[in-house]
Amino acid sequence: MKQLFFVHGGDSLKAGEDFFTHWESDALWRVMDPFVKGLPHKKWKEDLFEKLGVDWVCAAPRFPNDMDAHYVQWKWWFEKHTPFMKDGVVLVGHSLGGNFLGKYLAENELPIRVGQLHLVAPAWGEGDFIMPVSLALIERQVSRTHIYHSSDDVVVPIAHGERFAAALPSAEFVRFLDRNHFFAQVEFPELLERLQR
Repeated sequence: MKQLFFVHGGDSLKAGEDFFTHWESDALWRVMDPFVKGLPHKKWKEDLFEKLGVDWVCAAPRFPNDMDAHYVQWKWWFEKHTPFMKDGVVLVGHSLGGNFLGKYLAENELPIRVGQLHLVAPAWGEGDFIMPVSLALIERQVSRTHIYHSSDDVVVPIAHGERFAAALPSAEFVRFLDRNHFFAQVEFPELLERLQR
């Protein structure tokens, strides 16, 4: 069975930044009426898991405090799951999840080889998820890396993805024009195709 481990996004506030001030002023994260019928609830992650089929086993645990995430807490939680990962595991991180995987793999060596790393609109150094100077360790322990970013992303500007691409010369950078932060799409065929290669 092929393994896929998904790390979702979130927000990490700067030191001393007030939680309520941040969230009350952030129009991108306004709360919508959850009781409205007909709102799409399925996202590309669920579609991806379904389409990969029976040859894959997919995990997407909820990471701690995603509205005010802290790297040490996410690292602790991730390391609770790494003993179950096998050689060739596929890691997918969206937004802050991409930031987390980039930082973690650049600073820590897993006891297994990562088959694929997929960073979807990854942030570069959000809050206390500060990226190290070198990402060379990622290139040594990951077989293939893919970075996906859209030039119209209003949450994490495409410059973040380009910075990852510059720091990971062997990575494939997939540029989109109209995916924003990959929130609205139900399918992600480009990612699915690369997983199934």
